[in-house]
Amino acid sequence: MKELREQLKDKTEMVRQKEIEKHIQHMRKFRFIPGTKLFQFNLLDQSITLANVKEINVLDEGQFKTKRSVEYKDGCIYAVALNERNAMRKFINMIKQMINATR
Repeated sequence: MKELREQLKDKTEMVRQKEIEKHIQHMRKFRFIPGTKLFQFNLLDQSITLANVKEINVLDEGQFKTKRSVEYKDGCIYAVALNERNAMRKFINMIKQMINATR
């Protein structure tokens, strides 16, 4: 028994823990009105697509609630709109505000 303990002590070695870089980015909350969709505008290739939204049903205080999570991508801005044309108008206004803020 003592031999096993000595062997285990010899085999164990201290391993330095590697720090994992965690990046948490707080994005704004979107207000989903029934009938609207979340669109994303890619600033690099200037295309509008529907954003990936995952809906999860959660039981909270005896009632089912729907939680939504959005898969955010770098280089994209997001807006809730009724259709693609309305989303384009909102994106143009956002870009104008960004340009005016940098002046």
